[in-house]
Amino acid sequence: QLVDFLEDKKPVGNIFNHYNLGGYLIYKMSPDIKVFIDGRADMYGEKILNDYESIVTQTPGWERLFDHYKIEWVVYDTNSELITRLMQSGGWQMEYTGKHFAVISKNAF
Repeated sequence: QLVDFLEDKKPVGNIFNHYNLGGYLIYKMSPDIKVFIDGRADMYGEKILNDYESIVTQTPGWERLFDHYKIEWVVYDTNSELITRLMQSGGWQMEYTGKHFAVISKNAF
């Protein structure tokens, strides 16, 4: 259902995704979607892996990474702290909620 939603919505802009979901999204949707990261960690390098970890764990300054990477969409665990914090910030809107994953998009002001 998640892929059906993404294929229908056709997100424009950069996506931040769950590490374990990246490969599946590439398999099902490439070249229409470009993921932030997938299971091929060696391809991305230490900086991307560290930035991914900083965002996921909400290390101080993690919000600036969203601006740095121009992230407009997040595909992550539905009940994760990341989704909760972004939604509480007021700058994001829920686009899709599934049993395992949610999709949120940055509000356009």
